[in-house]
Amino acid sequence: MEDLTEVIGYEHILDLRFSSSPGQFATEYWDATLKREHYTAENVNSGGTEIVLATAQLARVNLSGAWLDSLDATSETLAAVGAAFVERDRIIKLDEDAMFARSLVIIDHIEVLPEYRGARISHNFVRGIGRVFHGELLALMPAGEMEDDSDAPVEDILKFDGLRRHWERAGFVRVPDTNVMMLPLGSR
Repeated sequence: MEDLTEVIGYEHILDLRFSSSPGQFATEYWDATLKREHYTAENVNSGGTEIVLATAQLARVNLSGAWLDSLDATSETLAAVGAAFVERDRIIKLDEDAMFARSLVIIDHIEVLPEYRGARISHNFVRGIGRVFHGELLALMPAGEMEDDSDAPVEDILKFDGLRRHWERAGFVRVPDTNVMMLPLGSR
């Protein structure tokens, strides 16, 4: 792997913020930001300037009780990702340690700023998120939709396959019989 120090810097910061409020369903919402410190001759003594490299929105749910209903009440996409984990037997074939996971973290949306794309920052970002939520299932569904002239979502197979390959290079594996991908615990 190439040296990303010039792009990311020596001090990358993974900032996670809990954004759920009391009274919401059992689904927790998190905002994640990957930043780096940028130093110039003018600010070297004042601590540098934080530069955002990537952002992500996460949903976390405990795998007990009505967790799938909680995801369904939140979002159709989150429910689709969650449904891939209802049958734990198919997950155990991919990652035996997943049997002991007590919660599921779904990367609902991730964006790397355009000027930092191509340096695999998204790979480092999701692995960092995976280390923070160690021992929990980490999943995503590669977005493969685009809008045509009628503004109706249309699945873009080429885009989906490209994103799937991108996430496979980061260590994600496809959950059988679904479009959902998970990052095995050993790949973090």
